[in-house]
Amino acid sequence: MRNDWEMTFASSSKQALDILEVKPHDVIVSDLRMPDMDGAQLLAEVKSRHPEVVRIILSGQVEKETTFKSVQLAHQSLSKPCD
Repeated sequence: MRNDWEMTFASSSKQALDILEVKPHDVIVSDLRMPDMDGAQLLAEVKSRHPEVVRIILSGQVEKETTFKSVQLAHQSLSKPCD
């Protein structure tokens, strides 16, 4: 959908939060495992600062604790690999 959607990519959680402060976005897709701030922490921040943004987790991790934690923060969870 690259030709139909306007997309922005961030290389870190901090950069993603900085981008959202400057320009509104409709959706954020985050991996669960990232350095510094994990995806659950990122989505918690996005939920707090930008509750209107749809939050999606994309992860190959299936750990129960992480999954339960992310369910409260994300509107949708997608497993890797994902088409």
